[in-house]
Amino acid sequence: MAKLVFLDTETTGLDPNRHEIIEIATIVWDGVNHRCWQRLIYPTHIGTADPIALKINKYNPDKWANAPEFGEIANDLAQQLNGAIVVGHNVAFDMAFINKHFKRCNIDVPRVRCVDTITLVYEHLRPIGCTGLSMDSVRKYLGWTEQNTHTAMVDTMDCFRLYKLLCRASVWRRFTIWCGYIWRKCKTRLQ
Repeated sequence: MAKLVFLDTETTGLDPNRHEIIEIATIVWDGVNHRCWQRLIYPTHIGTADPIALKINKYNPDKWANAPEFGEIANDLAQQLNGAIVVGHNVAFDMAFINKHFKRCNIDVPRVRCVDTITLVYEHLRPIGCTGLSMDSVRKYLGWTEQNTHTAMVDTMDCFRLYKLLCRASVWRRFTIWCGYIWRKCKTRLQ
Protein backbone atom coordinates (compact mmCIF):
# COMPACT_ATOMS: atom_id res chain seq x y z
CA MET A 1 0.00 0.00 0.00
CA ALA A 2 1.22 3.50 -0.80
CA LYS A 3 2.03 5.80 2.07
CA LEU A 4 -0.95 8.01 2.90
CA VAL A 5 -0.36 11.33 4.62
CA PHE A 6 -3.43 12.97 6.12
CA LEU A 7 -2.93 16.66 6.76
CA ASP A 8 -4.50 19.91 7.75
CA THR A 9 -3.20 23.45 8.04
CA GLU A 10 -4.46 26.42 9.95
CA THR A 11 -3.68 29.73 8.28
CA THR A 12 -3.85 33.48 8.87
CA GLY A 13 -6.29 33.85 5.98
CA LEU A 14 -7.47 32.35 2.70
CA ASP A 15 -4.87 33.71 0.26
CA PRO A 16 -1.62 31.69 0.03
CA ASN A 17 0.12 34.67 -1.62
CA ARG A 18 -0.64 36.93 1.35
CA HIS A 19 -1.31 34.73 4.36
CA GLU A 20 0.71 32.13 6.27
CA ILE A 21 0.44 28.70 7.81
CA ILE A 22 0.37 28.97 11.60
CA GLU A 23 -0.27 25.32 12.41
CA ILE A 24 0.14 22.05 10.57
CA ALA A 25 -0.54 18.43 11.46
CA THR A 26 -0.01 15.17 9.63
CA ILE A 27 -0.85 11.54 10.17
CA VAL A 28 1.35 9.18 8.17
CA TRP A 29 -0.43 5.84 7.68
CA ASP A 30 0.90 2.70 6.04
CA GLY A 31 -2.42 0.85 6.20
CA VAL A 32 -1.71 -0.63 9.62
CA ASN A 33 0.26 1.82 11.75
CA HIS A 34 0.03 5.57 11.91
CA ARG A 35 2.32 8.30 13.21
CA CYS A 36 1.09 11.75 14.24
CA TRP A 37 3.07 14.98 13.82
CA GLN A 38 1.94 18.49 14.71
CA ARG A 39 3.69 21.87 14.77
CA LEU A 40 2.72 25.43 15.54
CA ILE A 41 4.37 27.75 13.01
CA TYR A 42 5.49 31.23 13.98
CA PRO A 43 3.83 33.81 11.70
CA THR A 44 6.44 36.20 10.29
CA HIS A 45 3.86 38.57 8.76
CA ILE A 46 1.08 38.64 11.35
CA GLY A 47 0.15 42.15 10.20
CA THR A 48 -1.38 40.72 7.00
CA ALA A 49 -3.55 38.24 8.93
CA ASP A 50 -7.31 38.21 8.67
CA PRO A 51 -8.67 38.77 12.22
CA ILE A 52 -11.54 36.35 11.55
CA ALA A 53 -9.09 33.59 10.58
CA LEU A 54 -7.05 34.21 13.75
CA LYS A 55 -10.20 33.92 15.85
CA ILE A 56 -11.31 30.70 14.15
CA ASN A 57 -7.82 29.21 14.56
CA LYS A 58 -7.59 30.30 18.19
CA TYR A 59 -4.36 32.24 17.55
CA ASN A 60 -2.71 33.52 20.73
CA PRO A 61 0.65 35.35 20.42
CA ASP A 62 1.86 33.91 23.73
CA LYS A 63 1.16 30.32 22.64
CA TRP A 64 3.02 30.88 19.35
CA ALA A 65 5.94 32.88 20.86
CA ASN A 66 8.43 29.98 20.81
CA ALA A 67 7.11 28.22 17.71
CA PRO A 68 9.55 27.57 14.85
CA GLU A 69 9.24 29.41 11.56
CA PHE A 70 8.15 27.34 8.57
CA GLY A 71 11.70 27.03 7.25
CA GLU A 72 12.72 25.18 10.41
CA ILE A 73 10.19 22.39 9.87
CA ALA A 74 10.08 22.42 6.06
CA ASN A 75 12.57 19.59 5.45
CA ASP A 76 10.78 17.29 7.90
CA LEU A 77 7.44 18.02 6.23
CA ALA A 78 8.90 17.57 2.74
CA GLN A 79 10.30 14.18 3.75
CA GLN A 80 6.87 13.08 5.02
CA LEU A 81 5.13 14.21 1.83
CA ASN A 82 7.64 12.94 -0.72
CA GLY A 83 6.04 10.20 -2.82
CA ALA A 84 2.93 10.12 -0.65
CA ILE A 85 -0.74 10.25 -1.41
CA VAL A 86 -1.91 13.28 0.54
CA VAL A 87 -5.42 13.12 1.96
CA GLY A 88 -7.24 16.17 3.28
CA HIS A 89 -10.58 17.89 3.49
CA ASN A 90 -10.31 20.55 0.76
CA VAL A 91 -6.72 19.39 0.31
CA ALA A 92 -6.06 21.80 -2.60
CA PHE A 93 -6.29 24.69 -0.11
CA ASP A 94 -3.71 23.13 2.21
CA MET A 95 -1.36 22.13 -0.60
CA ALA A 96 -1.48 25.64 -2.13
CA PHE A 97 -0.20 27.06 1.16
CA ILE A 98 2.37 24.30 1.68
CA ASN A 99 3.73 24.62 -1.86
CA LYS A 100 3.95 28.41 -1.56
CA HIS A 101 5.85 28.07 1.72
CA PHE A 102 8.21 25.46 0.24
CA LYS A 103 8.98 27.81 -2.66
CA ARG A 104 9.66 30.71 -0.26
CA CYS A 105 12.17 28.46 1.55
CA ASN A 106 13.77 27.32 -1.74
CA ILE A 107 12.78 23.72 -1.05
CA ASP A 108 11.74 21.45 -3.89
CA VAL A 109 8.01 20.84 -3.81
CA PRO A 110 7.54 17.10 -3.19
CA ARG A 111 5.69 15.08 -5.81
CA VAL A 112 2.38 14.02 -4.33
CA ARG A 113 -1.00 12.82 -5.44
CA CYS A 114 -4.03 14.06 -3.54
CA VAL A 115 -7.33 12.62 -2.37
CA ASP A 116 -9.98 15.08 -1.20
CA THR A 117 -12.40 13.74 1.40
CA ILE A 118 -14.98 16.27 0.21
CA THR A 119 -15.47 13.93 -2.74
CA LEU A 120 -16.16 11.04 -0.35
CA VAL A 121 -18.71 13.18 1.52
CA TYR A 122 -20.39 14.14 -1.75
CA GLU A 123 -20.50 10.52 -2.91
CA HIS A 124 -21.52 8.80 0.32
CA LEU A 125 -23.08 11.25 2.80
CA ARG A 126 -24.95 13.82 0.68
CA PRO A 127 -27.30 11.20 -0.79
CA ILE A 128 -28.27 10.07 2.72
CA GLY A 129 -29.00 13.48 4.22
CA CYS A 130 -25.77 15.34 5.01
CA THR A 131 -26.63 18.92 4.09
CA GLY A 132 -23.13 20.31 3.54
CA LEU A 133 -19.65 19.35 2.45
CA SER A 134 -17.68 21.11 5.20
CA MET A 135 -16.05 19.14 7.98
CA ASP A 136 -18.34 20.96 10.44
CA SER A 137 -21.38 19.65 8.50
CA VAL A 138 -19.88 16.15 8.49
CA ARG A 139 -19.23 16.25 12.26
CA LYS A 140 -22.79 17.34 12.91
CA TYR A 141 -24.23 14.68 10.60
CA LEU A 142 -22.12 11.86 12.08
CA GLY A 143 -22.60 13.00 15.68
CA TRP A 144 -18.88 13.65 16.19
CA THR A 145 -17.70 16.11 18.81
CA GLU A 146 -17.07 19.68 17.72
CA GLN A 147 -14.74 20.34 20.64
CA ASN A 148 -11.30 21.77 19.71
CA THR A 149 -12.12 21.84 16.00
CA HIS A 150 -10.19 24.16 13.72
CA THR A 151 -6.95 23.01 15.26
CA ALA A 152 -4.71 21.18 12.84
CA MET A 153 -4.45 17.90 14.76
CA VAL A 154 -8.16 17.55 15.54
CA ASP A 155 -9.08 18.34 11.94
CA THR A 156 -6.45 15.90 10.64
CA MET A 157 -7.67 13.14 12.97
CA ASP A 158 -11.26 13.72 11.86
CA CYS A 159 -10.15 13.57 8.22
CA PHE A 160 -8.39 10.26 8.98
CA ARG A 161 -11.57 8.89 10.64
CA LEU A 162 -13.71 10.11 7.75
CA TYR A 163 -11.46 8.49 5.15
CA LYS A 164 -11.46 5.17 6.97
CA LEU A 165 -15.25 5.35 7.35
CA LEU A 166 -16.07 6.24 3.75
CA CYS A 167 -13.30 4.83 1.55
CA ARG A 168 -14.89 2.04 -0.49
CA ALA A 169 -18.08 2.37 1.58
CA SER A 170 -20.68 -0.21 0.62
CA VAL A 171 -24.42 0.34 0.44
CA TRP A 172 -24.66 -1.47 3.78
CA ARG A 173 -22.12 0.91 5.37
CA ARG A 174 -24.06 3.93 4.11
CA PHE A 175 -27.28 2.43 5.42
CA THR A 176 -25.82 1.98 8.92
CA ILE A 177 -24.46 5.56 8.86
CA TRP A 178 -27.89 6.84 7.86
CA CYS A 179 -29.55 4.77 10.64
CA GLY A 180 -27.18 6.34 13.16
CA TYR A 181 -28.10 9.80 11.90
CA ILE A 182 -31.84 9.07 12.14
CA TRP A 183 -31.38 7.58 15.63
CA ARG A 184 -29.57 10.72 16.87
CA LYS A 185 -32.29 12.95 15.36
CA CYS A 186 -35.08 10.95 17.04
CA LYS A 187 -33.24 10.88 20.36
CA THR A 188 -32.80 14.67 20.24
CA ARG A 189 -36.50 15.20 19.52
CA LEU A 190 -37.52 12.95 22.41
CA GLN A 191 -35.43 14.87 24.94
